[in-house]
Amino acid sequence: MKQATIYIIFLFALSGCGLAYRVILGIDTTLTWKSKQEIEKDFDKQNIPAGSRYILDTATYANAIKSEFRIELKKMTDDTVTFDSVQAKLLKTVAKDDLQPVQVRYFDNSLQQIFKQVNCYIRVIPMSWNVDNSFDTFPPRISMPALNHRPKPLDYFLPHLLTLEGEPVTQENLETADYYVLIFWNSFMKRPSKKLIRTVKSNIAKNPDRKIVILYVNNYNAEIWDKLDPSQKALYKEYLESGNEIHR
Repeated sequence: MKQATIYIIFLFALSGCGLAYRVILGIDTTLTWKSKQEIEKDFDKQNIPAGSRYILDTATYANAIKSEFRIELKKMTDDTVTFDSVQAKLLKTVAKDDLQPVQVRYFDNSLQQIFKQVNCYIRVIPMSWNVDNSFDTFPPRISMPALNHRPKPLDYFLPHLLTLEGEPVTQENLETADYYVLIFWNSFMKRPSKKLIRTVKSNIAKNPDRKIVILYVNNYNAEIWDKLDPSQKALYKEYLESGNEIHR
């Protein structure tokens, strides 16, 4: 099958994720769009069970985070009497964290978030997600203010997830569990993704008596889509309209 290819330079315009950070983590900055078959192979390489495989919608999640940030910031700035620059900065940090390519969140059985960690806060030498020994306990805990501010429930994310067959994910078709874990991962941040998956599996193994459902969400194409300019997006749309397949 002919495949449209666009090379883009992936740049993190996010605090804590600059050039030195990318070099140390060995991030692939030259990316191409992946087909469904290629993404399935990436899942296979990580030994992820078929029933736990999901993808992030190409646009809706990033748009939702950005829209929420703009709305909340406007509320803050419109109220000149009580405007708090520290809270505004924290709001921006949370939005940036929520858009990071590799992250994990734990939720309780009522779908409320109880833990969050993203790639910008991990220790890079040696690489470890166990910052502040957060994964030494179950469920994990971390004291960083930004990672505990404005937690999002699991049902915030579900409308932005799809199965590999392109079907929507709803609360009704989730297994009943004591805890849920949501992992955003991809193959261009291979080492952080691989380390995170191993860390979570090890953490969960400490609680064999608990029913824990993991949602492995591949966001490779979603990350690319968010960085494309309008002309590049138009090219992909034209390719799709010609009857070709591009997995979202």
